[in-house]
Amino acid sequence: MLFSSNWLARYVELPEKTSQLAELLTRCGMVVEEIRSHSDGALLDLDIPSNRVDAMNHYGLAREIATARRADLQAPEILVNESGPATDQLTAI
Repeated sequence: MLFSSNWLARYVELPEKTSQLAELLTRCGMVVEEIRSHSDGALLDLDIPSNRVDAMNHYGLAREIATARRADLQAPEILVNESGPATDQLTAI
């Protein structure tokens, strides 16, 4: 599964070197199979255990990194675009 170091950096402060990040992830049980250079940072190809679906997305992996580094985790910004009639107009109790 591919992960962008730039996307991870949106949520957690990463080690300076990608090799340090790879070592940290491997210690956490997320084996780094390959590191690819990309014009927009590094791409990490990870082998994530099937019982760790919580880490199969950028935010979940960032949470794992933050826990291992005892670092702050930045929550993603969630925008809700409401449309249509209000719920209280559609329901009655």
